[in-house]
Amino acid sequence: EAEEIENTMPISQQKVDEETETNDEKIDNRSSNHSEQEHLKETERVIIACATDCAFSSLKRVLGASIDKNFPTGGRLFSQKGLIPLHSLILESVCFINQFWYGYNPENVGPECELSSLTTPLLILHSADDSVVPVEQAHIIYQKSGTRPEEKQLQIVPNTEHIGAYFNSEKEYIRSIVRFLDKRFEIANSSAFVPYAEESYLNTDL
Repeated sequence: EAEEIENTMPISQQKVDEETETNDEKIDNRSSNHSEQEHLKETERVIIACATDCAFSSLKRVLGASIDKNFPTGGRLFSQKGLIPLHSLILESVCFINQFWYGYNPENVGPECELSSLTTPLLILHSADDSVVPVEQAHIIYQKSGTRPEEKQLQIVPNTEHIGAYFNSEKEYIRSIVRFLDKRFEIANSSAFVPYAEESYLNTDL
């Protein structure tokens, strides 16, 4: 009898071990499924609206504008007619060196190459006298974005430097963005938000 008990013990222990492994696998599978579900939720999130301030369309254009300040558009490497403008030669050289040294091309940094696929309602604010990101880039973003004309706005703030609209007129800056987002988020019908009255902005000390 003692021998029979000793022989059955390993079998019982083996069953316990197998059940434990099975339970662990179920837990692992549940965790994996939960992670996959969370990932799907993240990827399925929809951007309802987007507002930008002095955004650039591509880093290459920013670099080009900076180079243009120091090398006039008409300047050429040699005086012979028809040669590559000096500023273009410098810009292309910078892009080539950057690609070789850092592994990326400034032309591919920025939203310009993906703008056609953008359908999100879009508010584009830009300073008219922007010396960092020329205002022309705001027009490029507006023109190349796939957003329907009635769902995108371009507001150029006069007599303002790079990202200076907020500091020049804080009330008007906030009012422009809130008005745009209010229409998209439909906060008047949401229990999580309190709809605002236009008079509240006029009487506030924001």
